[in-house]
Amino acid sequence: MKKKPLKLIALTLGLLLAANAQATIYEHRQYFTGDMTANQACDAAEREVRRLALSAQLGEIIQSSSFQQCLAQGDEAGRCSTQTDLYAQTPNGFVKRFDLVSKELAVTNLGQLCLVKADVEVVAFNGQPDPNFKLIADIIPGSIIRDQEEISLKISKPNGSWLYIFAGRPLKSFSLLVDGESHLNALSEFTYPGDLSSVRWIVESALSIQNEERLWVIASREPIQFPSELTENQLFEQLNRAERSSWDAAPVSYTILPTEN
Repeated sequence: MKKKPLKLIALTLGLLLAANAQATIYEHRQYFTGDMTANQACDAAEREVRRLALSAQLGEIIQSSSFQQCLAQGDEAGRCSTQTDLYAQTPNGFVKRFDLVSKELAVTNLGQLCLVKADVEVVAFNGQPDPNFKLIADIIPGSIIRDQEEISLKISKPNGSWLYIFAGRPLKSFSLLVDGESHLNALSEFTYPGDLSSVRWIVESALSIQNEERLWVIASREPIQFPSELTENQLFEQLNRAERSSWDAAPVSYTILPTEN
C-alpha cells in the first residue's frame, strides 16, 4: 500500500520535469519571398527565437527593430538592405546555450516560411552595468558596405579601459582582431584603424548575395585573455566571469553588397 503514493509522487514529479523542459522550447515562423533566400529566412527565425528566449527568461520587454536602408538614388544598382537587430545579449543577460530542435521549410497559403524550434538557455549577468562605464562604437563610412571597401570604427570608451574587437557573421564564429593593445588604454575617443594603427580593414565577400557581418567591441576595466576564435555565446560567457559593471560591449552590424558581375 505504501508504494502507491510513491508512484503517484514519482509520476507527478515526472510531469513537472517535463513541463519545465518544454518551457525552454521556443519557435518562430519566418515568412519570405523572392528577395530573401531560405537560409536568410532561417537565420532570421533563429535570431527571433533568441529574442523570445531573452524576453521570456529575463522578464524584459525586448524590442526587435527592422528598417530598410538604401543606397544613394543615383546608384545604378538601386539596392536596399533590411537591417535587423540581432540578439545574443541584453544589458541584463545573454544566450548561453542554443540547441536547435528542428529547422523546416514549408509552403503555406501565406507563402514560403522557415520554422525554427530551439531549446534555449539564458543566463543573467553577474551584477548590473555601470552607467558611468559606457562604450560607443560606430562604423565608417556606414552600415552598407561594398565588397573591397575599407572600413573603420569611431570609438568612445572609458579612459584607461582595455579594448577588444571581434569580427564575424551572426550565428557563426568570431575572430579576435584587437587584443587589448596597451597603447589604446589611455585614449577615450579615436578612430580605429587609423593614425593609431598601420592595419587596414578591407571588407571581402565571397558570396553572390548581400550578407551581414558584425563587429563586437569590448571595453574592460581589467585585461582579459580571450581565445582567437569564439562564438557570441562563448564571448559573453567569458565576460560574465567578471562583474557586469567592469565591462561594456557594443555590437556594430553592417551589410556587404556583392561584387557586380
